[in-house]
Amino acid sequence: MCNAAVCLVAHNGNAYDFPLLKAELGKLGVELNSGTLCADSLLGIKEILKEKAKNFLTNNESEKTQDCNISVNHEIHVATELMNAGMFETDLDEGQSEALVQESRSNVCQVENEETPKKKQKTNVPCSKKGKHTFVSYPKVQKSRKQLCFSDQRLPSSFKLVNLHNHLLGFPPAQSHGAEADCLALLRSTAVLGIYWITWVKDNCSLFSDCKKMWG
Repeated sequence: MCNAAVCLVAHNGNAYDFPLLKAELGKLGVELNSGTLCADSLLGIKEILKEKAKNFLTNNESEKTQDCNISVNHEIHVATELMNAGMFETDLDEGQSEALVQESRSNVCQVENEETPKKKQKTNVPCSKKGKHTFVSYPKVQKSRKQLCFSDQRLPSSFKLVNLHNHLLGFPPAQSHGAEADCLALLRSTAVLGIYWITWVKDNCSLFSDCKKMWG
């Protein structure tokens, strides 16, 4: 749809700028090219940032689940190795052992989700053999976590242009509430979004001729 040479962009344009421009042009008896398009950056940036925040939360939960499974599998592997080496003695049958493993998996996942990560320490496992106590030391599972720039993922406190500029670029515009200054601020803000913004405009732009006049 977005094959026209001109696409007007304004922040909150659907509610204010485009209807106002349409009314003023009507007063002058002027019409823009019939193929001129328009896109509201307020709606577009809000949708893009909300989608990015949603994907971040989904990926973060998936990463937590993966870490939990790695931790559980490591603990089970270590316990199995110790049992095979004769470190532990047990009278549990196969069904009871499986139930114990499932309970251990549930407990480890709960601890992973509820507790703040602590400094990694070595765990001492007491083993009873011929009345003497032996301790076998092994390091807890080592986890690697991605360094995420959370400020790029969370939603801004508001979607006003000045606040979005500060959120996306890390600093407020030098000037605001002026025609040229606001155009430059909007240009920089949408440029940061890159292909996300281009794709949204292609999918959501509309004909300026379909806008209703603010008056008249």
